[in-house]
Amino acid sequence: MNSRQIVLSFIKNRPQFTSLFLLFALTIISFVIKALFSSELPAEIATTYQLIFIAIAAALLSYWIGLPKWWCWINALFPIMIGIFQSFNWSSSIFLAGFLILALFYWSNFLTRVPYYPSSEVVWSEIADLLPSDQPVNVLEIGSGFGGFCLFIKKQKPDATVVGVELSPIIWLYSRMRQQALKIDCQFLRQDYRRMNFAQQDLIFAFLSPAAMPALYLQAKKQMKTGAILASYCFEIPCAHNETIEKIEISYGKTLHIWRKT
Repeated sequence: MNSRQIVLSFIKNRPQFTSLFLLFALTIISFVIKALFSSELPAEIATTYQLIFIAIAAALLSYWIGLPKWWCWINALFPIMIGIFQSFNWSSSIFLAGFLILALFYWSNFLTRVPYYPSSEVVWSEIADLLPSDQPVNVLEIGSGFGGFCLFIKKQKPDATVVGVELSPIIWLYSRMRQQALKIDCQFLRQDYRRMNFAQQDLIFAFLSPAAMPALYLQAKKQMKTGAILASYCFEIPCAHNETIEKIEISYGKTLHIWRKT
């Protein structure tokens, strides 16, 4: 295996380390570029050249390890944005405070590769229509965010057991406080769904990311009972060729994907 194949194999098996690999590689590249330019040019011009070369290196490196094209552009823009913000001469404490605030909301993204992005009540109504009206059911939302889906489903179907799981501490705390203030009998857990057992769930709703769907499908296929439903908003469920996925068009080209355990 050549060096690229080794790196790609490592990232494929441990996708959560992709950002660390990029950070390590770009740190080395930035030191090399700084050494090349710092001694021959004025400081401001040298810094500009450094940021441009680091941006190009970030884009090429992202492409080299197989990231989607939009990530290549994002990684190329990061060094440029750093240079722009450095020119404001803000106190470093401002950046530290911003980092800590964002970490409280998004620190779990490093592990799950799933950003926070809420679904809408239109989607929730479609999910509610999938639930039987003549029997109680267990409903689980993966990545429950601020709790809107769980609260909506519980109001629509009071006899259902509704649970939402969320890793972000601040978002989870807000959903708990919201549930207690509204006095709606559903449950919010700060937990990693990958360590849960889906055996008792009649329906699982997820609005995650393409990166999370293969493992989620395998977990659902292994653990869910016959007849149970896995519903994914926007992102396809990579099921076997002999299985059927029902698709419900929502709006603006977005689709609700429905998989039933057989």
